[in-house]
Amino acid sequence: MLERDGRLSRNLRPTLAIHTSRLALYHHEPHMRRVEYEVWVDYGTRAPVAMGAYDGVPVAWLYERPRAPR
Repeated sequence: MLERDGRLSRNLRPTLAIHTSRLALYHHEPHMRRVEYEVWVDYGTRAPVAMGAYDGVPVAWLYERPRAPR
């Protein structure tokens, strides 16, 4: 919906394939915890780089795949 609404940067391409992604936007819903866990495993981190909140309550997490060492 972010893409359709024009709120997603044009240089980002949405995908449901975690293993090919560089960023993961996770909106918390209890039945989706498995997806967040898959991001942790595939990205090798549990630390989001940003978090969105509503009235102080976290509702969305942004994860970024760590860059490979050169």
